[in-house]
Amino acid sequence: MSLEIQRGKSEWWFARIRIDGRNLCRKLNVKIAGTVPAKLSDLGDILFERSRAQAQAEHDRMVQEQNRQRTEVDLLESIYLAKTGAPVPAIPLSEMSVAWLKLQKRAAAYNAQAVAMHRTFITYMSGSFPRAKAMADVREHMAREFMATIEAEGLAPATFNRKLDYLRSCFNALATKAGMVKNPFAEIEEQEEEIISRQPFSEEELKRILAVLQQDKHAFIRPALIIAINTAMRRADCCLLRKNAVDLAAGKITVRTAKTRKPIQIPLTAALRKLLDGFGADDSEYLFPALASQFRRNPKLITDRTKDVLHDAGFSFTEDGPDPRMAMSATRETGKGVRRASTRDFHSFRATWVTLALTAGVPIEMVCLVTGHTSADTLRKHYFLPGFEDFRRVLSEKLPSVIGGNSVANNKEGDLLAAIVAKLRGMRANNWRSQRTALIKMIRAHKSSA
Repeated sequence: MSLEIQRGKSEWWFARIRIDGRNLCRKLNVKIAGTVPAKLSDLGDILFERSRAQAQAEHDRMVQEQNRQRTEVDLLESIYLAKTGAPVPAIPLSEMSVAWLKLQKRAAAYNAQAVAMHRTFITYMSGSFPRAKAMADVREHMAREFMATIEAEGLAPATFNRKLDYLRSCFNALATKAGMVKNPFAEIEEQEEEIISRQPFSEEELKRILAVLQQDKHAFIRPALIIAINTAMRRADCCLLRKNAVDLAAGKITVRTAKTRKPIQIPLTAALRKLLDGFGADDSEYLFPALASQFRRNPKLITDRTKDVLHDAGFSFTEDGPDPRMAMSATRETGKGVRRASTRDFHSFRATWVTLALTAGVPIEMVCLVTGHTSADTLRKHYFLPGFEDFRRVLSEKLPSVIGGNSVANNKEGDLLAAIVAKLRGMRANNWRSQRTALIKMIRAHKSSA
């Protein structure tokens, strides 16, 4: 094991080390400094020797890490053999997808994409590290080298992170069964990505959308959107709502969400009762058979029909419309695998429900019960997105006047209302004219001071 430099090719130090029977050259995170001597065995200037010392320390750390991992594996194998009389369990790389799928409860589309990434990784390992036959044979440097090939494709950060997650989550889930000491993908850094969340609708925009929904041409998508507006459920859960999920007597909907398979209960609103009372007379298990059938054939059509409603409500498909703030999509960062990000679509009704509920003061724990989130942080990050006017109004109403609130004005309005109520209660047949005059003066005075 030794240090190397690649004259005329690289400005970095390299380490020549032996891993799993192979002599490998690894780039160290140390730049060559100063004047390089004619021979590496010769002394260089102070800057060069300082960088050599740093490279040697990095080299030694790498060797220690390899030895530590090998020692941990040997210890694990010894303990397991002593306790069970059998060797440590192993999962061949060729079987990792099958083992992982047995533990999964995610949507079929996610599983298919993950398995495709597993196949890409397995093919890479068979070509670059043929001696690594099982999941436990995969080391961090192998995982890093593979992800470097993925990064070299010029993918958008979000796409890179998603591919990394497909492998990291698989190795996490199978760690015990595969006899792994450490997940080789655990410490690979995600790329910083631009998060473009669905934008919630304001109350006025929501009223406009509901008015447009009453048009006959939107009758097909109407039930799904009314459910989304009143429950914050995702597209699949709205379209595939089953009759046995609705309990009109108890006033609730109970579903196991399609994405996470987590059970949630949602109280029925008056709008939902009105909607659901008119459906379910046929023999289908679904409340809305046409929606369920279409969703299973082509979910994109549900999205397209939703965008037609939004377009009729004044929203434009891109920023090129009359008002860029009303666009339904936005340009995302560049890179392969990236598309325009949707900012307003079916999922926006979920963000709208969360934002309006939290802004109105509903405890976040109750909101999580409706949405099925286990993390309040995730809810705040992706769904609680109040508009500036809502933000300003709530701060004005809730904060004390000493830090910019409007509590004094609120108190004055309360006093005015109390005075008006007192005047109305004291109104009689013989004094109504004078009372009316007094009320008009009070209201005018309040308007002029506002």
